[in-house]
Parts: sequence; structure tokens; C-alpha cells
Amino acid sequence: MEFVKYSSFVSIDFETATSAYFSACAVGLVKVEKNQIVSEDYFLIQPPDNFYSEKNIEIHGITPQDTLNSDFFPAVWEKMKPYFENTYIVAHNANFDMSVLKATLDYYNLSIPDFLYFDSISISGLCIKDGDSVGRKLDERCKYFNIPLSEHHNALCDARACA
Repeated sequence: MEFVKYSSFVSIDFETATSAYFSACAVGLVKVEKNQIVSEDYFLIQPPDNFYSEKNIEIHGITPQDTLNSDFFPAVWEKMKPYFENTYIVAHNANFDMSVLKATLDYYNLSIPDFLYFDSISISGLCIKDGDSVGRKLDERCKYFNIPLSEHHNALCDARACA
């Protein structure tokens, strides 16, 4: 696979309906080319059985009513797939987002694409001044670097802040 330079990438963020990784209920995608945001997409996703835990609703505010008429993941995946072609993927706490992607693709028996990803926790950590104490959470990093984060735990806002 041939990749573009590091100044071009796609930032992704998932929200889940429950603690199960296959319960994606929202995804935000932000495409960056030459260090400029060129496109953004946000999709609500109906999770299996449209079931939510109260804890997850408290985190992101998405409810079963919000996703009642939303597409299931296979239809959303068809819209998302182009974002994974010939680029790098970046996520804040990438272990979580990549686990959600893999588990949801597995749940629906969909193929996992070939791509490289980076974690913005590690990348941003390289830019923190020695001696500064900064947490690993997205909102803490955004505050430190003066990056706008208008609605934390909205998948698109989080993906934009990560980008």
C-alpha cells in the first residue's frame, strides 16, 4: 500500500452504546490534506437491538431514540470505507477506536481493511514540555495545546480536535 505524507490523514472517533466494542452508535471522521481539514462526516449508527447502557448515555448523550431510524453499521461502513484508502488513520486512544472498528466489522462479518494507524496520545506526548504534567484524555490535551473542543464525546467534535 502506498501512503501519503504525514500531513495528510484521517482522524476517527467512535462512541459506543454499551461497554461492548461492537456497539458503535456514532462515528466522526475528519480528513486532513496538507495539514488542512478538507472534509468531515458524522454518522449515527443503530447498535445491535438499539440497546444502550445508562452509563454510556451519560457519557455521550446519544439515546435509543436518536438511533431508532439510523442505519446499521454495514450501511454506514459503505460510506466510511473511502476514508481508509491510501491514508493514515489517527485516533485519540487508538486502542479503543481500533477495537471498536474491528469488533463491529467482525460482528457484521465484514472485512477489515489494510491501513496504518497512529495514536494521538503518543504523538501529542512528544510535544509536551519536560516537566509539564498533562493527562492523557482528549480534553486535557486540548486544553494544554489550546485546541478547541466544543462538545466532548460528540464523535465529530472529538475527531476534529484529534485532527
